[in-house]
Amino acid sequence: MYKKFDLCISDFSDDISPGDYWYDCAIIEASEILNHFNKSDWGSLFDNLSDKIFFGK
Repeated sequence: MYKKFDLCISDFSDDISPGDYWYDCAIIEASEILNHFNKSDWGSLFDNLSDKIFFGK
């Protein structure tokens, strides 16, 4: 599930897709993926946070 989430957010963190789409639609998809995370997925996310580019940074 982590890989699916990572692919979902990578389009927006790399400015491949417009930011408005993130706030209008993709944030809902990302939230639904997070709702299905298990302990391993959360561990993968936390282990890779330093590699992520965040909006507004």
